[in-house]
Amino acid sequence: LRLELLFCVEHLRKTHAMYETFMGRVKHGTNTPFATKIYKVVREIEEQIDELQDGRKGEFRSPLNQIKLAAWEEYAFQMSRKSSKGSPRQNLYDLLEIWYVALRMVVQ
Repeated sequence: LRLELLFCVEHLRKTHAMYETFMGRVKHGTNTPFATKIYKVVREIEEQIDELQDGRKGEFRSPLNQIKLAAWEEYAFQMSRKSSKGSPRQNLYDLLEIWYVALRMVVQ
């Protein structure tokens, strides 16, 4: 019976609703302090990456507007692979991938 209840609760979770709720809370400043800190770290790393674009502004596009949460870390992984090995940009993408996972866990 307990497993059935767990499955039912998990089945009722809707990713798009969790995403929209979280982003709404970001917009209105009503997230928990913990969630706010994680979100701010992610945004700061994104800003650092954007500043390293060597005049190629716009190459980095934050994936946070995508409802598919796993796409966030996949984007960072792909961008890391495209960066020069050992470069500051690659290091930041690797770090960002980890923080996207942390943010996804908070959103879910």
